[in-house]
Amino acid sequence: MYTVKKQLTLSIIIPAYNEEHYIRSCLDSIAQQTIMPDEVILVDNNCTDDTVNIANEYGFVKVVTEGDQGRGHARTKGFNSTTCDIIGRIDVDSVLAPDWCERVFQTFSSSDVGGVTGLAMIAALPRIQRPRTRLWSWMYTLWSRAENGFDLMWGANMAIRRDVWLKVRSGVCDDDQIVHEDQDISFLVLAAGERIRRDSRLLMNTDGQTFHYFPKLAHYTRLRYTTRARHTRSGGYKNIPKTVSPLWRFFALAVSPLVFIPFFVVSLLLWPLDIIIHRIGRTIFRTTS
Repeated sequence: MYTVKKQLTLSIIIPAYNEEHYIRSCLDSIAQQTIMPDEVILVDNNCTDDTVNIANEYGFVKVVTEGDQGRGHARTKGFNSTTCDIIGRIDVDSVLAPDWCERVFQTFSSSDVGGVTGLAMIAALPRIQRPRTRLWSWMYTLWSRAENGFDLMWGANMAIRRDVWLKVRSGVCDDDQIVHEDQDISFLVLAAGERIRRDSRLLMNTDGQTFHYFPKLAHYTRLRYTTRARHTRSGGYKNIPKTVSPLWRFFALAVSPLVFIPFFVVSLLLWPLDIIIHRIGRTIFRTTS
């Protein structure tokens, strides 16, 4: 464990819509941090279950509301609601490693990066929670790096400087039907001349396995292209410097179909099972659409 001289301030933003099954584990993990954040903001995005009631049990949580539905709208409301130096951004099913805040403070205290992103410990096999691995989140970040030529932030595990947010917020798109909100903000941050760092030891755990639910997988694949197209049209994308060698990108893109095509096929084949599991509500297989 390293020593951090805590001079910066940190706010963790958590967009939430009907997440009563996950919120307690998420907030418990924040309460157990080696260095506590200065602020935790849960954005109530029209919750109709006990999410907000549970959040109010935690004295360090501030609840704000956002009436426009969608993760992008909720993210923006949370980011605009803080004055802390660093804005952390996680999902409700993110269970942070105990040193998560400490690593975020360390990153922004010792470097001039605009944003940082980490990895997740996720079930190695679909619908079964053990064993767990960081492989799938690592592959997601690796694919984004190969496809674009630079690192992007992942919304379930990221943080940016507030001054960087203020610089780019007028350009963000809050519509989740048009963009990946985390990739959208990443392109803006990089086009503004800021750096994004990927920290493989900035970890969280999640029981949510929606990344291989076929309709969501197909939707997010479409958003990956529409997000990049948006920034290509604006001219910002071409101004982002590539940080990956062309040879490495060529190799990674050539090999990736060997992994992603079977992944899509398995996801499609297991789609009926996902529907059954979701309807019977077995907690051992936490899968939501």
